[in-house]
Amino acid sequence: MRFIMIFLLSLVLSCSENSYDILIKNATVIDGSGGQRYQADVAIHQSKIVKISPHIKGTAKRIIDAQGLIVSPGFIDMLSWACGPILYNSYVPSVVRQGITTAVFGEGWSMGPINHNVRRAFRHWWQEYHLKYNWKTLYEYLHVVEDKGTAINIASYVGATTLRLYVVGFENRPPTKPELDEMKRLLRAEMEHGALGLASSLVYAPAFYASTDELVELAKVAAEYGGVYASHIRSEGNELLDGLKEFIQICQKAHIRGEWYHAKAAGKNNWQKLDSALTLIRNAQEHGIPITADIYPYKGGYRAFRNHSAMGQRGRRFGSDQTPKDTCRSS
Repeated sequence: MRFIMIFLLSLVLSCSENSYDILIKNATVIDGSGGQRYQADVAIHQSKIVKISPHIKGTAKRIIDAQGLIVSPGFIDMLSWACGPILYNSYVPSVVRQGITTAVFGEGWSMGPINHNVRRAFRHWWQEYHLKYNWKTLYEYLHVVEDKGTAINIASYVGATTLRLYVVGFENRPPTKPELDEMKRLLRAEMEHGALGLASSLVYAPAFYASTDELVELAKVAAEYGGVYASHIRSEGNELLDGLKEFIQICQKAHIRGEWYHAKAAGKNNWQKLDSALTLIRNAQEHGIPITADIYPYKGGYRAFRNHSAMGQRGRRFGSDQTPKDTCRSS
Protein backbone atom coordinates (compact mmCIF):
# COMPACT_ATOMS: atom_id res chain seq x y z
CA MET A 1 0.00 0.00 0.00
CA ARG A 2 2.80 2.38 0.93
CA PHE A 3 4.55 1.53 -2.34
CA ILE A 4 1.44 2.42 -4.34
CA MET A 5 1.04 5.75 -2.51
CA ILE A 6 4.69 6.65 -3.08
CA PHE A 7 4.36 5.72 -6.75
CA LEU A 8 1.27 7.91 -7.19
CA LEU A 9 2.94 10.81 -5.40
CA SER A 10 5.97 10.62 -7.66
CA LEU A 11 3.68 10.46 -10.68
CA VAL A 12 1.84 13.65 -9.59
CA LEU A 13 5.13 15.45 -8.98
CA SER A 14 6.48 14.44 -12.36
CA CYS A 15 3.31 15.71 -14.10
CA SER A 16 3.49 19.04 -12.29
CA GLU A 17 6.97 19.64 -13.67
CA ASN A 18 5.76 20.46 -17.17
CA SER A 19 8.04 20.43 -20.14
CA TYR A 20 7.64 23.13 -22.78
CA ASP A 21 9.20 23.89 -26.12
CA ILE A 22 9.80 27.55 -25.23
CA LEU A 23 9.59 29.28 -21.88
CA ILE A 24 9.74 33.08 -21.88
CA LYS A 25 10.69 34.36 -18.43
CA ASN A 26 10.32 37.78 -16.77
CA ALA A 27 8.33 39.31 -19.62
CA THR A 28 6.25 42.47 -19.64
CA VAL A 29 3.06 41.19 -21.26
CA ILE A 30 0.75 43.43 -23.30
CA ASP A 31 -1.91 40.96 -24.40
CA GLY A 32 -4.04 43.05 -26.76
CA SER A 33 -7.10 43.07 -24.52
CA GLY A 34 -6.77 46.78 -23.75
CA GLY A 35 -5.86 46.11 -20.14
CA GLN A 36 -2.74 47.20 -18.28
CA ARG A 37 0.61 45.56 -18.99
CA TYR A 38 1.75 43.00 -16.45
CA GLN A 39 4.77 40.86 -15.53
CA ALA A 40 4.51 37.17 -16.40
CA ASP A 41 6.17 34.10 -17.85
CA VAL A 42 4.85 32.65 -21.11
CA ALA A 43 5.02 28.94 -21.93
CA ILE A 44 4.76 27.61 -25.49
CA HIS A 45 4.25 24.00 -26.53
CA GLN A 46 3.72 22.71 -30.07
CA SER A 47 3.55 26.27 -31.41
CA LYS A 48 0.74 27.25 -29.03
CA ILE A 49 0.76 29.42 -25.90
CA VAL A 50 -0.29 26.99 -23.18
CA LYS A 51 0.24 29.08 -20.06
CA ILE A 52 0.72 32.67 -18.92
CA SER A 53 1.52 33.04 -15.23
CA PRO A 54 3.74 35.15 -12.93
CA HIS A 55 6.10 32.24 -12.23
CA ILE A 56 5.95 29.14 -14.42
CA LYS A 57 7.87 26.14 -13.16
CA GLY A 58 9.07 23.48 -15.53
CA THR A 59 11.67 22.68 -18.14
CA ALA A 60 11.92 23.86 -21.71
CA LYS A 61 13.98 23.16 -24.79
CA ARG A 62 14.63 26.89 -24.98
CA ILE A 63 14.40 29.49 -22.25
CA ILE A 64 14.30 33.18 -23.17
CA ASP A 65 14.96 35.85 -20.56
CA ALA A 66 12.69 38.75 -21.53
CA GLN A 67 13.64 41.02 -18.64
CA GLY A 68 12.99 44.61 -19.74
CA LEU A 69 11.29 43.44 -22.95
CA ILE A 70 7.64 43.39 -24.05
CA VAL A 71 5.86 40.24 -25.18
CA SER A 72 2.66 40.76 -27.16
CA PRO A 73 0.57 39.12 -29.90
CA GLY A 74 1.55 39.83 -33.47
CA PHE A 75 0.48 43.19 -34.89
CA ILE A 76 -2.06 43.58 -37.69
CA ASP A 77 -0.86 45.96 -40.41
CA MET A 78 -4.14 47.49 -41.55
CA LEU A 79 -2.53 48.88 -44.70
CA SER A 80 0.34 46.83 -46.05
CA TRP A 81 2.12 47.07 -49.38
CA ALA A 82 3.93 43.76 -48.99
CA CYS A 83 1.69 42.27 -51.69
CA GLY A 84 4.55 42.41 -54.22
CA PRO A 85 7.54 41.57 -51.99
CA ILE A 86 5.74 38.56 -50.52
CA LEU A 87 5.94 36.83 -53.89
CA TYR A 88 9.72 36.89 -54.14
CA ASN A 89 10.44 36.41 -50.44
CA SER A 90 7.68 34.56 -48.63
CA TYR A 91 9.37 35.24 -45.29
CA VAL A 92 8.85 39.04 -45.81
CA PRO A 93 11.50 39.89 -43.17
CA SER A 94 10.73 43.62 -43.33
CA VAL A 95 7.26 42.74 -42.04
CA VAL A 96 8.05 39.94 -39.62
CA ARG A 97 10.88 41.83 -37.91
CA GLN A 98 8.41 44.56 -36.97
CA GLY A 99 6.30 41.97 -35.14
CA ILE A 100 3.60 42.00 -37.82
CA THR A 101 1.86 38.66 -38.27
CA THR A 102 -1.12 39.75 -40.38
CA ALA A 103 -0.93 42.07 -43.40
CA VAL A 104 -3.99 43.58 -45.09
CA PHE A 105 -3.58 44.62 -48.73
CA GLY A 106 -5.62 46.64 -51.19
CA GLU A 107 -5.53 50.39 -50.48
CA GLY A 108 -7.24 51.46 -53.68
CA TRP A 109 -4.97 49.25 -55.79
CA SER A 110 -5.38 45.49 -55.35
CA MET A 111 -3.68 42.50 -56.96
CA GLY A 112 -6.84 41.67 -58.85
CA PRO A 113 -8.96 41.61 -60.84
CA ILE A 114 -6.45 42.02 -63.66
CA ASN A 115 -6.78 42.66 -67.39
CA HIS A 116 -4.64 44.51 -69.93
CA ASN A 117 -5.48 47.95 -68.47
CA VAL A 118 -4.46 46.91 -64.98
CA ARG A 119 -1.32 45.09 -66.14
CA ARG A 120 -0.20 48.20 -67.98
CA ALA A 121 -0.77 50.38 -64.90
CA PHE A 122 1.12 47.88 -62.74
CA ARG A 123 4.02 47.60 -65.18
CA HIS A 124 6.53 49.01 -62.69
CA TRP A 125 5.52 46.34 -60.16
CA TRP A 126 6.17 43.51 -62.58
CA GLN A 127 9.55 44.97 -63.47
CA GLU A 128 10.64 45.89 -59.93
CA TYR A 129 9.66 42.61 -58.33
CA HIS A 130 10.10 40.37 -61.41
CA LEU A 131 6.57 39.10 -61.00
CA LYS A 132 4.87 36.68 -63.34
CA TYR A 133 1.28 37.86 -63.25
CA ASN A 134 -0.17 34.41 -63.86
CA TRP A 135 -3.48 35.21 -62.20
CA LYS A 136 -6.56 37.12 -63.30
CA THR A 137 -8.42 37.69 -60.03
CA LEU A 138 -7.59 38.76 -56.52
CA TYR A 139 -8.54 35.39 -55.09
CA GLU A 140 -6.26 33.63 -57.60
CA TYR A 141 -3.42 35.89 -56.41
CA LEU A 142 -4.14 34.94 -52.78
CA HIS A 143 -3.99 31.27 -53.76
CA VAL A 144 -0.63 31.90 -55.47
CA VAL A 145 0.73 33.30 -52.21
CA GLU A 146 -0.79 30.45 -50.23
CA ASP A 147 0.67 27.80 -52.53
CA LYS A 148 4.09 29.45 -52.44
CA GLY A 149 3.94 29.59 -48.64
CA THR A 150 4.25 32.62 -46.40
CA ALA A 151 5.37 33.49 -42.89
CA ILE A 152 2.37 35.75 -42.21
CA ASN A 153 -1.40 35.80 -42.50
CA ILE A 154 -2.77 37.88 -45.37
CA ALA A 155 -6.09 39.37 -46.44
CA SER A 156 -7.09 41.95 -49.00
CA TYR A 157 -9.67 44.50 -49.99
CA VAL A 158 -10.68 44.96 -53.61
CA GLY A 159 -9.29 48.25 -54.84
CA ALA A 160 -11.80 50.72 -56.24
CA THR A 161 -8.97 52.08 -58.38
CA THR A 162 -8.32 48.63 -59.81
CA LEU A 163 -12.00 48.14 -60.65
CA ARG A 164 -12.08 51.51 -62.42
CA LEU A 165 -8.86 50.78 -64.32
CA TYR A 166 -10.19 47.39 -65.38
CA VAL A 167 -13.39 48.80 -66.88
CA VAL A 168 -12.89 52.53 -67.61
CA GLY A 169 -9.11 52.89 -67.76
CA PHE A 170 -7.50 56.25 -67.00
CA GLU A 171 -10.30 58.32 -68.54
CA ASN A 172 -11.67 61.17 -66.44
CA ARG A 173 -15.37 60.44 -66.82
CA PRO A 174 -18.16 58.61 -65.02
CA PRO A 175 -18.70 54.99 -65.98
CA THR A 176 -21.67 54.18 -68.15
CA LYS A 177 -24.37 52.04 -66.55
CA PRO A 178 -23.06 48.86 -68.26
CA GLU A 179 -19.53 49.75 -67.08
CA LEU A 180 -20.69 50.31 -63.51
CA ASP A 181 -22.59 47.03 -63.63
CA GLU A 182 -19.38 45.31 -64.76
CA MET A 183 -17.42 46.87 -61.90
CA LYS A 184 -20.06 45.63 -59.47
CA ARG A 185 -19.96 42.15 -61.01
CA LEU A 186 -16.18 41.99 -60.61
CA LEU A 187 -16.42 43.16 -57.00
CA ARG A 188 -19.18 40.67 -56.23
CA ALA A 189 -17.07 37.79 -57.57
CA GLU A 190 -14.15 38.79 -55.34
CA MET A 191 -16.39 39.21 -52.29
CA GLU A 192 -17.80 35.72 -52.85
CA HIS A 193 -14.25 34.40 -52.67
CA GLY A 194 -13.36 36.09 -49.39
CA ALA A 195 -12.30 39.69 -50.05
CA LEU A 196 -12.61 41.95 -46.99
CA GLY A 197 -14.52 44.67 -48.80
CA LEU A 198 -13.89 47.71 -50.98
CA ALA A 199 -11.03 50.17 -50.48
CA SER A 200 -10.40 53.50 -52.18
CA SER A 201 -7.44 55.83 -52.36
CA LEU A 202 -8.98 59.06 -53.56
CA VAL A 203 -5.94 61.32 -53.73
CA TYR A 204 -4.39 59.48 -56.69
CA ALA A 205 -5.40 59.30 -60.37
CA PRO A 206 -7.55 57.72 -61.66
CA ALA A 207 -9.19 57.11 -58.27
CA PHE A 208 -10.25 60.72 -57.76
CA TYR A 209 -12.24 60.61 -61.01
CA ALA A 210 -14.82 58.49 -59.16
CA SER A 211 -17.87 60.31 -57.87
CA THR A 212 -19.46 59.80 -54.48
CA ASP A 213 -22.41 58.05 -56.12
CA GLU A 214 -20.11 55.61 -57.93
CA LEU A 215 -18.40 54.70 -54.66
CA VAL A 216 -21.75 54.30 -52.90
CA GLU A 217 -22.94 51.83 -55.54
CA LEU A 218 -19.77 49.76 -55.22
CA ALA A 219 -19.83 49.90 -51.42
CA LYS A 220 -23.39 48.55 -51.47
CA VAL A 221 -22.08 45.39 -53.14
CA ALA A 222 -19.43 44.92 -50.46
CA ALA A 223 -22.08 45.51 -47.79
CA GLU A 224 -24.13 42.60 -49.13
CA TYR A 225 -21.36 40.31 -47.91
CA GLY A 226 -20.74 42.02 -44.57
CA GLY A 227 -17.69 43.75 -46.01
CA VAL A 228 -15.96 47.00 -45.06
CA TYR A 229 -15.44 50.23 -46.98
CA ALA A 230 -11.93 51.52 -46.23
CA SER A 231 -10.70 54.79 -47.64
CA HIS A 232 -7.72 57.05 -48.02
CA ILE A 233 -10.11 60.00 -48.26
CA ARG A 234 -9.98 62.73 -50.92
CA SER A 235 -8.10 65.20 -48.76
CA GLU A 236 -6.07 64.92 -45.57
CA GLY A 237 -5.15 68.60 -45.55
CA ASN A 238 -7.04 71.74 -46.53
CA GLU A 239 -10.22 69.84 -47.47
CA LEU A 240 -9.94 67.25 -44.68
CA LEU A 241 -13.41 67.77 -43.24
CA ASP A 242 -15.09 67.67 -46.65
CA GLY A 243 -13.28 64.44 -47.46
CA LEU A 244 -14.30 62.93 -44.14
CA LYS A 245 -17.93 63.98 -44.63
CA GLU A 246 -17.96 62.25 -48.01
CA PHE A 247 -16.53 59.10 -46.43
CA ILE A 248 -19.24 59.10 -43.76
CA GLN A 249 -21.91 59.74 -46.39
CA ILE A 250 -20.73 56.73 -48.42
CA CYS A 251 -20.84 54.48 -45.35
CA GLN A 252 -24.28 55.77 -44.38
CA LYS A 253 -25.86 55.38 -47.83
CA ALA A 254 -24.31 51.97 -48.44
CA HIS A 255 -25.09 50.72 -44.91
CA ILE A 256 -21.52 49.51 -44.55
CA ARG A 257 -18.85 49.52 -41.88
CA GLY A 258 -16.14 52.10 -42.53
CA GLU A 259 -12.40 52.29 -41.90
CA TRP A 260 -10.70 55.69 -42.21
CA TYR A 261 -7.19 54.91 -43.44
CA HIS A 262 -4.26 56.64 -41.69
CA ALA A 263 -6.36 59.29 -40.00
CA LYS A 264 -4.43 62.53 -39.81
CA ALA A 265 -4.45 66.23 -40.61
CA ALA A 266 -1.62 66.92 -43.04
CA GLY A 267 0.18 70.21 -42.57
CA LYS A 268 0.56 72.15 -39.34
CA ASN A 269 -2.04 74.70 -40.45
CA ASN A 270 -4.61 71.89 -40.49
CA TRP A 271 -3.83 70.26 -37.15
CA GLN A 272 -6.61 72.19 -35.42
CA LYS A 273 -9.12 70.41 -37.65
CA LEU A 274 -8.58 67.13 -35.79
CA ASP A 275 -11.06 68.08 -33.05
CA SER A 276 -13.74 68.64 -35.68
CA ALA A 277 -12.75 65.44 -37.50
CA LEU A 278 -13.05 63.37 -34.33
CA THR A 279 -16.41 65.00 -33.59
CA LEU A 280 -17.64 63.93 -37.05
CA ILE A 281 -16.56 60.35 -36.35
CA ARG A 282 -18.15 60.31 -32.89
CA ASN A 283 -21.41 61.73 -34.23
CA ALA A 284 -21.48 59.11 -36.98
CA GLN A 285 -20.92 56.34 -34.43
CA GLU A 286 -23.68 57.71 -32.20
CA HIS A 287 -26.03 57.61 -35.20
CA GLY A 288 -25.29 53.94 -35.76
CA ILE A 289 -22.68 54.22 -38.50
CA PRO A 290 -19.88 51.79 -37.48
CA ILE A 291 -16.73 53.71 -38.38
CA THR A 292 -13.22 53.15 -37.03
CA ALA A 293 -9.83 54.54 -38.00
CA ASP A 294 -6.15 53.66 -38.04
CA ILE A 295 -3.05 55.82 -37.74
CA TYR A 296 0.61 55.65 -38.63
CA PRO A 297 2.72 54.29 -35.76
CA TYR A 298 5.74 56.49 -36.55
CA LYS A 299 6.27 59.70 -34.58
CA GLY A 300 5.85 62.10 -37.48
CA GLY A 301 2.38 60.83 -38.30
CA TYR A 302 1.33 60.34 -34.70
CA ARG A 303 2.37 63.76 -33.38
CA ALA A 304 -0.83 65.54 -34.37
CA PHE A 305 -2.93 62.86 -32.70
CA ARG A 306 -1.15 62.27 -29.43
CA ASN A 307 -3.22 64.81 -27.48
CA HIS A 308 -6.48 63.40 -28.79
CA SER A 309 -7.18 60.43 -26.57
CA ALA A 310 -10.73 60.12 -27.89
CA MET A 311 -9.47 58.21 -30.91
CA GLY A 312 -7.88 55.66 -28.61
CA GLN A 313 -11.31 55.07 -27.10
CA ARG A 314 -12.98 54.83 -30.48
CA GLY A 315 -11.14 52.06 -32.26
CA ARG A 316 -7.63 53.30 -32.95
CA ARG A 317 -5.60 50.67 -34.78
CA PHE A 318 -2.12 50.23 -36.09
CA GLY A 319 -1.65 51.53 -39.61
CA SER A 320 1.18 50.68 -41.97
CA ASP A 321 4.78 51.56 -41.27
CA GLN A 322 5.02 54.08 -44.05
CA THR A 323 7.47 56.93 -44.28
CA PRO A 324 6.18 60.47 -43.56
CA LYS A 325 5.74 61.09 -47.26
CA ASP A 326 2.70 58.89 -47.62
CA THR A 327 3.03 58.47 -51.36
CA CYS A 328 5.85 56.03 -50.53
CA ARG A 329 4.68 52.50 -50.05
CA SER A 330 6.54 50.35 -47.63
CA SER A 331 6.33 46.70 -46.76
